[in-house]
Amino acid sequence: MRPLAAVALAGLAAGCGGVGARAADEPAGPSILSVRVTTPAQRSGASATAFALGRDRLATVAHVLDGGRQVSAGSHRGRVLRVDRRLDVAVLAVRGVGGAPARAGTARAGEAVTVRVIRSGEAQSLPARVRRTITARVRGIAGPVRVRPALELAVAVMPGDSGAPVLDGRHRVVGMIFAQASDRDAVAYALDARALLPPAPAR
Repeated sequence: MRPLAAVALAGLAAGCGGVGARAADEPAGPSILSVRVTTPAQRSGASATAFALGRDRLATVAHVLDGGRQVSAGSHRGRVLRVDRRLDVAVLAVRGVGGAPARAGTARAGEAVTVRVIRSGEAQSLPARVRRTITARVRGIAGPVRVRPALELAVAVMPGDSGAPVLDGRHRVVGMIFAQASDRDAVAYALDARALLPPAPAR
């Protein structure tokens, strides 16, 4: 196994923001929904993407929760079950979300992958390529440096795409988008799904 490259991602711009979208179903891979987080005084709030971990469970990015109190996924109200700030992961309980449990795959440099996003209320697939696997050292405006295993992707993402699943050719989740590069076009970063999900069973 080759050692992972270590990079400082101080210039990352998180991919959250904008307005939420309605739930969307895709033919393969986990279901995706738009997540919106608001406060009583702020109706628009921040938005991200979430994908189904299994029945009544969703995964999304933790940073979308900052400052928010009310969480909704699609047309459903949700509640936060678990937050991991180091990995930037939040697990939500949302009644009525179904689907088979998501399974993790392994992505390699040069591999073609797909990012599942919501555009104008509909699920879409963005073709992407894994540039390399990295150890991301994320520096925020304040607070500690957070280290996480990640994928550097050649793909253009938009505000609201944080939390979107990255799928391999067998529709396994290999990553979850958490940021885009602020100094380069069409470069995004995803948490390595092996830090989040159980591995897919061998065939």
